[in-house]
Amino acid sequence: MRQLLLCQGGVSAARWQDASQLHLTVRYLGKVDRHIADMLITMAESEQWLCPPVTLNGMGYFQHKGRIDQIWAGVAPRDGLLAMHNTLDAMAVRCRLPPEHHKFIPHITMARLSAAARGAEAFVAGHSDLTSEPFVFNRLIMFESIIGHRGASYHPIAEWPVAEC
Repeated sequence: MRQLLLCQGGVSAARWQDASQLHLTVRYLGKVDRHIADMLITMAESEQWLCPPVTLNGMGYFQHKGRIDQIWAGVAPRDGLLAMHNTLDAMAVRCRLPPEHHKFIPHITMARLSAAARGAEAFVAGHSDLTSEPFVFNRLIMFESIIGHRGASYHPIAEWPVAEC
């Protein structure tokens, strides 16, 4: 993550994520009540979570209503993370949550951008060759996110070990 922190900057009106905010979202749940969260926790406890070593792999951005609103670092290979995503999505659906409708793109959000942001496309193009040594995700964590004036803060609710495969 240090590598991501070192390359931040050069985009006006960007809210760069600090070390405590950098994470890879495997399945976003949105607002759920405690009963649903407890059901998901119980299901996840019975799963053996596996993931191969991964690397950082380039940068990209997401757009909302025609403007760039997030810059992210890609994570590869996708297959092991996609398997985790699909398992979590199936669990969420069993808990009567809607299925994920977006294509799963493994990424770590680096910055959130306001409408006044400038320089995002150049930043992403300038870091398109981002790579890293392989690393492993050794745990899967369910977080509650609290949005405040400084952005999101994340509070762990449950976690499970992830074995390297």
